[in-house]
Amino acid sequence: MIMNSRTVSMVFTKNETQCLEGFYLALMTALSNNNKELIMLEKITVEDYVSKKLVTLTAETNVIDAIKTLLDHKITCAPVIDSKGRLVGMFSEIDGMKIFLDSIYNQGMSGKVGDYMIKEIISVDATSSIVDLAEKFEHSLIRSYPVYQDGEFVGVISRVDVLKALVAIAEIQGNEVPS
Repeated sequence: MIMNSRTVSMVFTKNETQCLEGFYLALMTALSNNNKELIMLEKITVEDYVSKKLVTLTAETNVIDAIKTLLDHKITCAPVIDSKGRLVGMFSEIDGMKIFLDSIYNQGMSGKVGDYMIKEIISVDATSSIVDLAEKFEHSLIRSYPVYQDGEFVGVISRVDVLKALVAIAEIQGNEVPS
């Protein structure tokens, strides 16, 4: 390698040049394939994977019944709906931990979902990119978000739903996905 203040020149043998050309071709192919995957993922919206068949609770639901509901349905949270079907909160495993600790300290296991649910709702828009949502999940402890479309609550999307999108893209592209 010859260096001066203005240029950097590298001299390679024929074999080194062929190796570099092969590496460059492999690198460009890999980048091209990853870009196709990224482009496909960017086109997927939250609406494509939102769960619309929901298990819901009310603010008046007994907390032990609410925890049983989460366990029975193998879900990490449930939307809390008022009598008009509007979202008023989210009840999650974290709330269950609060109830568990309260039962230890207060010697009782009672209460209503409305006493423990998260009322400050952080939601996502149905038209958001699944890639943007994945970034949001990566930087948050929240495992599921309520989804709104045109100001109306339409469902919930979880980390698992984002992973389903990734697997679907992999299968479309012909990547092996073990069953």
